[in-house]
Amino acid sequence: MYVLKEKLKRLKFDIRSWNKFVFGDINKQRVKLEKRIQVLDEKYDEGELSVEDKEERRQLLADLGQARVKQ
Repeated sequence: MYVLKEKLKRLKFDIRSWNKFVFGDINKQRVKLEKRIQVLDEKYDEGELSVEDKEERRQLLADLGQARVKQ
């Protein structure tokens, strides 16, 4: 039973390492997306949001939704 327990511990570590390698740190990505959206929202409030900014904001919101699902 001890051997199985140790193998599962190693497997858990390997899976976590793989997950960070493949997906990155989801929390950092989420915070980065939220900050960029906030900047664009401030530009909107000032009336300086261009068409490209609107498209970027739409894409950022979609990416944020995906990041929340991955959490």
